[in-house]
Amino acid sequence: MMMKRKLGMVAMALLGGIALAEPVDEKSCVEAMRNLRRAICSLEVPETNLQVLDQFKVPKW
Repeated sequence: MMMKRKLGMVAMALLGGIALAEPVDEKSCVEAMRNLRRAICSLEVPETNLQVLDQFKVPKW
């Protein structure tokens, strides 16, 4: 019973956060991801070769 109650409290907190969420401009998100990817790649560390860095490349923007 205690676990169910805790899960209900977590769900309520998540629903509250969702209710406060505002729409996000897709273009600004893509630009932010692109800038973050560039910043990571500029570090010249082995992780920059990970394929996941190219996962969100989209030709639209």
